[in-house]
Amino acid sequence: RQMKGEGSTSALDAGAVSSTAEGFAKQGMRVLATAHEVRPHPRALDDIAAGAHRGLIFTGLQVMFDPPRATALLAVTNCRAAGLEVKMITGDHPATATSIAQEVGLLDDGGVGDVLIGTEIDRIKDEDLPQAVEGAKVFARVSPGQKLRLVQALQARHHVVAMTGDGVKDAPALKQANIGVAMGLAGSEAAKDASDMVLTDDDFATIEAAVEEGRGVFDNLTKFIVWTLPTNMGEGM
Repeated sequence: RQMKGEGSTSALDAGAVSSTAEGFAKQGMRVLATAHEVRPHPRALDDIAAGAHRGLIFTGLQVMFDPPRATALLAVTNCRAAGLEVKMITGDHPATATSIAQEVGLLDDGGVGDVLIGTEIDRIKDEDLPQAVEGAKVFARVSPGQKLRLVQALQARHHVVAMTGDGVKDAPALKQANIGVAMGLAGSEAAKDASDMVLTDDDFATIEAAVEEGRGVFDNLTKFIVWTLPTNMGEGM
């Protein structure tokens, strides 16, 4: 779906385009603006549209929708019930991130104060960042360097952090996390090498299932040790 404009974009048109893009983002869509470069003939300089911004003329908006998997909502719910705090870190627009987070149950309808933007993270001092990060649930427009700061901030509050990632730039954060989880299908080799685990199906629900299975094994080991220690002590005496 495109919003096309003829010639240069005026101030009023720019506001309309921005408003349209914001509306799409609030529906959980990614929006890409397109433009073409003005290359005037040297003898036709007077015929150039006077409002062309930096030599570019707006041509339209491209809208892309990448919905979360159907299992994501249940997985997030189960993680919370098990005492695991789930946070979303993305480079997407805050409105897009907020919409998706609400869809998977990370945010309520308000979400006020639960979303931090990359520019806001940069303004927070290192000593204040752990508290801010622990309170937020969604981080939008985040750079790779900021991802590393977020992991370190959570670790400063003595959290055991599992971090997922797929790109080369995610490698530092994956390496810093207590448990780095790389995407097996879409992940780069650098991300896989920096991680402790590789998710073969790229599905968040698999992480929740692995935690459930691991806790079951740990619980069984605990029960066995609790049973075998006193009985062996009795036999020894």
